[in-house]
Amino acid sequence: MKYLLIFCGLIGYLNLHPQHRQRIIDEKYSSNQVKKISISSDETNYIINGHSDTSIVVSITAITNSPKKMDELKKNYKIVSQIENGTLRIETFAGDAKGSFLVEIRLPASIPLDISTQSSHVMIQNTQNDIHLTHHSQPIELKDVRGGKININSKNGEVTIKNSAGDFQVNTNKTIDAEILDGQLTCISGGHQNILLGKPIPTMCNTQNGNIKIKVPSNAPFDCRMVADTPIKLDLNNIVFEGSINPKSITGKIHQGSIPLKLVANKGGIWLSN
Repeated sequence: MKYLLIFCGLIGYLNLHPQHRQRIIDEKYSSNQVKKISISSDETNYIINGHSDTSIVVSITAITNSPKKMDELKKNYKIVSQIENGTLRIETFAGDAKGSFLVEIRLPASIPLDISTQSSHVMIQNTQNDIHLTHHSQPIELKDVRGGKININSKNGEVTIKNSAGDFQVNTNKTIDAEILDGQLTCISGGHQNILLGKPIPTMCNTQNGNIKIKVPSNAPFDCRMVADTPIKLDLNNIVFEGSINPKSITGKIHQGSIPLKLVANKGGIWLSN
């Protein structure tokens, strides 16, 4: 529900504010020519979708709140979309003009994607790609990701991951809400974490100022270590545990497991359930 509300919020915002748009780039590239996609931008929102076609489709739209602002943006912006030495380079910068861009990318599996951006709402769906995202603020959303190494480094962006599998490494000063079906997960945040695991996977969660709420599969064989500033809450049914249980720290094995589960909640608590 949270993902749907955020997604609808972005679409509603783009539909209502502002009223003036102009398509600047609408290109298609052969994946045979591209080994990597590199993106850098300032005031730019992204919608990135995986698809089964072998081509890479890039659309860039300029957005302002008046025709005059559009003229100013067109005089000041810098936009690049070209292939250089096997790298598809995409750049969008508004300069001193008041306006923003919407970049829409459809890409096949296996092509790595490197994004460096400032104030950007990023949505990534149905991909099977290695993705490295360096980000300053605004929400980051991933849905139906099916593989790849996903590295997200955000200063002030809330991160939402839904119905996804892959190797996830997420670092943000805000909150993390993740539903991981398979792979592995590392989360470092300055806010709360809400984690749902579809399978027993290697998991490390650390929050500097918040709670960790994590739900794991029944009979998950974990080797766990949990430390919190407030008493840890366990809501586990029919488990076999060997180890040490203290109010604010737990170390041991669940079902004689070896899959690492490490949870650290500074200035907060941990709630583990199945």
